[in-house]
Amino acid sequence: MTRIEPDHILQFQDYVKTKLKRLRKTHRLSQQKIAKTLGISFQQYQKYENGKNRISASRYLYLLEYYEKRAHKAPLKKGINLKTMSSDDH
Repeated sequence: MTRIEPDHILQFQDYVKTKLKRLRKTHRLSQQKIAKTLGISFQQYQKYENGKNRISASRYLYLLEYYEKRAHKAPLKKGINLKTMSSDDH
């Protein structure tokens, strides 16, 4: 298996936090609104955008779908239960 270099991991983490912030601002949403959508605290979401905590893949993919559906004004998939996701995403 190919080893992933630490620099690549840091670059990806920077990419994710930048994308989270850019998407939220593009959609003119507050951190509070996104935190509520995810069922987490404002502080936890703020840590995702600031790179203090890492967001789980499932939450990240949910947000990407959320923004895509929002852009097309389509309903989100049923059956995604964010309350059962771990709040410890780091």
